[in-house]
Amino acid sequence: MKERVGPGFAAVLCPTNKIVNEIAPRLDRLLNAKAMTSKDFDLSHRGVKVITMHAAKGLQFPVVAVAKIEAGKFPWPIYQSEDRDEHEAALRRAFFVACSRSTSRLLLMVPSFAPSPFVESLTDDHWTIEGKPAD
Repeated sequence: MKERVGPGFAAVLCPTNKIVNEIAPRLDRLLNAKAMTSKDFDLSHRGVKVITMHAAKGLQFPVVAVAKIEAGKFPWPIYQSEDRDEHEAALRRAFFVACSRSTSRLLLMVPSFAPSPFVESLTDDHWTIEGKPAD
């Protein structure tokens, strides 16, 4: 990576607050990661900010990792009262917001065993894809 930035210039974006709270304590302590909500967001925190995709709207970071882009977790199942198309469209917008928060480097954490259908439209033409099985 050519960027030389400290952890305070990075964010991990997650689909839900539950995942935010699971991931933040698991990151290396040298990253000084902090789980934040939109209400207690602290841009001046000198470590990695771990927030939801929705809370990241309007923010930008040199380095962004988008976590848990996994079928069944993102997009998550709809409730009976929800319209399927509206639900999926809203989550696609959240995914776009998350991916567009990076000014330099973007990492999508997608498990090979259950990738989210949202990543199917991402082509190799514009990405350096590591860990992808050879065709």
